[in-house]
Amino acid sequence: MFLRYFPVLASAALALATASGRNCESAHPPTTPEPFALTLDNGTHCRLITGGARRARNDGYVPFYACGADSTAAVLGDAGSQTDPINRSKPLWTVTFEQPGFQIQVRSVTTAWFAGT
Repeated sequence: MFLRYFPVLASAALALATASGRNCESAHPPTTPEPFALTLDNGTHCRLITGGARRARNDGYVPFYACGADSTAAVLGDAGSQTDPINRSKPLWTVTFEQPGFQIQVRSVTTAWFAGT
C-alpha cells in the first residue's frame, strides 16, 4: 500500500491506495514522515538514496535523493545532519535541489510518496 502526501493542501490528509488502485479511507500523516520518493515543482521525480555510504561534498552537502531519469540531479541535505533534507516548517515543503550545470536552487515539493501497511 502506498501513501501520497500533497503538501500544497493545508489539511495534509493522506490518501491510501492499494496495489489494485482502489482508494481506501483517509489517514493522517505519521509524526515524522519519511517519503521514499518526491516530485518537485519543476516536474522532476526523485527517489530516496538507500544503502551504501553517502559522501559529504566539499560544499557541505550530501545527496539524499537521486533525481531525474539519469539520477544526475539531487536533493541535497547538510552533511552533518541525521535528518532528511525536507524543510517542513511551512505547509508547502521545500528542498535544496541541484541539477548539473545549474546553480543550487530551493524547490517546492508537490508530491511525496510514503510506504504504508
